[in-house]
Amino acid sequence: MNSLKLPYTKEQGSWVMFIIAFSTGAIKTGNINITLSLVFLSLCLFLMAKSPAVNVIKRGNRGELPWISGYIIPGLAGFLYSTVKVPPLFSLYIAGITLIVLYLILNLKGIQVLSEASGMALMGLTAAIGASAAAGTLLNLYLWPMFFIFYFASSFRVRATIKRYRLIGMLYSGLVLSVSGIMVLKGVLLFLAFLPLFEDIYAFIKGRKVVDSTLREDFKRLGIIETIKAIFFASILIFI
Repeated sequence: MNSLKLPYTKEQGSWVMFIIAFSTGAIKTGNINITLSLVFLSLCLFLMAKSPAVNVIKRGNRGELPWISGYIIPGLAGFLYSTVKVPPLFSLYIAGITLIVLYLILNLKGIQVLSEASGMALMGLTAAIGASAAAGTLLNLYLWPMFFIFYFASSFRVRATIKRYRLIGMLYSGLVLSVSGIMVLKGVLLFLAFLPLFEDIYAFIKGRKVVDSTLREDFKRLGIIETIKAIFFASILIFI
């Protein structure tokens, strides 16, 4: 008898980014409640549906549709309940749905950079959702653009095997550091959170192949580095 395989998103990077961002919003607010837990589970269900949904859209694998429905329907139910409890969450959910549709359209058209940008924006949004669900009102919305800016730099790092992306990534990271450095003069300490981007710039300049299909250890090493940097980033945001 063939074992039944459960289709779900297995991308460890996506799960790490989601958990770190959502946890940062919840921890910074400092209020753990039933609504927060339900929102977290609902977001997990939507993330599980990501890869199967892309397979259906790009490859026409309709056999995964029942599984996708099994993820999305209870996820939507959780969102509906949380919206009743915390009505301001509705605006964040609309933003999230918009980003999901944008991600799928851009992915289907093969516009990878913009597709990843919408995906990183969606991951950043979960930080604001976590904070707002915990607080019972819209709170710490600045976490959304902060995580988007940081995660988008990570996406360039993964694409650093292509010289064009190394240059763009270096310019992007340098711009973020410059702007955040200027903010220090205004008394805003967010510059500290973006310090890990110095490592990105070093990697871009060095030009080492950080991703290679024949060198899985390189990919594993990169994942560990990016996770440590994301934890550092989140920790600074929590304490400043």
